[in-house]
Amino acid sequence: MRSPFSRALLTLAILGPVSPLSAQASADSLRDALPWSGHSANPGGPRLATLMLGVNPDQPDAASADAVPDTTIRRRTKALQLSEAYAVRLKIHQVGSFLEFPVFAAEILVGQKLARDRDAGIRSSGSLRSAHNALAAGLGVLFGVNTITGTWNLVESWRDPKGRTRRVIHSVAMLAADAGFLLTAANTPHGDRFGTVGGGTSVGSHRAWAISSSAIATAATLMMWLWKS
Repeated sequence: MRSPFSRALLTLAILGPVSPLSAQASADSLRDALPWSGHSANPGGPRLATLMLGVNPDQPDAASADAVPDTTIRRRTKALQLSEAYAVRLKIHQVGSFLEFPVFAAEILVGQKLARDRDAGIRSSGSLRSAHNALAAGLGVLFGVNTITGTWNLVESWRDPKGRTRRVIHSVAMLAADAGFLLTAANTPHGDRFGTVGGGTSVGSHRAWAISSSAIATAATLMMWLWKS
């Protein structure tokens, strides 16, 4: 019959090899039972990072990736805002460009009649001379208004690169026509404004300036109608 000490030694000898396996099995069961995946149990308690269920710390967080500041500089083309007065001036300018052609035609016809009367030594009628003066004054007002509205709109829309070359060429040509009409008026023959023969600038010079200025203005206006780009 074995003593209690002998029985204790026997029990220790039998259970000793089994204890590590039981402890390992218990640890594996504990790890599988943990609610956070991908992490082993820690005797000191789970780390704060492991409290995020289903999160793999080895992969970057999508929210963190989106939070990276975008250093790319994006330049936006700022649209040019034109005033309402610009549209009003443009409409006035367009109406004036349509009116200039019938005024040109009437002035040339009246001027040619006055020139023929002068060359023939005939005093032209008062109505013909008054018509010539009225047409010349109307042409001066028309070009004065178009010069102001056109130049004003050119300055306001200068920052808009679209069509700038076309607008500049048109403006320069119309200013040249303005100068030509001023020279036409300065070269008006003396002596009752085509009514009598004698003195003053020649009719040919006056007519040449008038036709040349009208031709330049016509070409500049047609350019704006036909050149749309």
